[in-house]
Amino acid sequence: MKTVIPVRLPREDVMVIDELVRAGLYANRSDAIRCLLKPALKERSRELESNRRVRDAVKALLRYSDSHGESPFRMGGRIVKELLEARGR
Repeated sequence: MKTVIPVRLPREDVMVIDELVRAGLYANRSDAIRCLLKPALKERSRELESNRRVRDAVKALLRYSDSHGESPFRMGGRIVKELLEARGR
């Protein structure tokens, strides 16, 4: 199932998309945008998955720290800071 998403693009981008369609590389504007967007979405999806794994690992370390009274590692970084702040630490 496909969903229609209205989007505003700069005139220059639309001109490039139209040129790609005229050159026969894509059937229409929607096809061009969909095909050009797919690799970027795939890459961002990988980044999100990587961030989820890091967050899960940090949560496991925090649980260890809570149950053993100490952390097995010295932790830092933005995600750790956010998790600690969310826990009131």
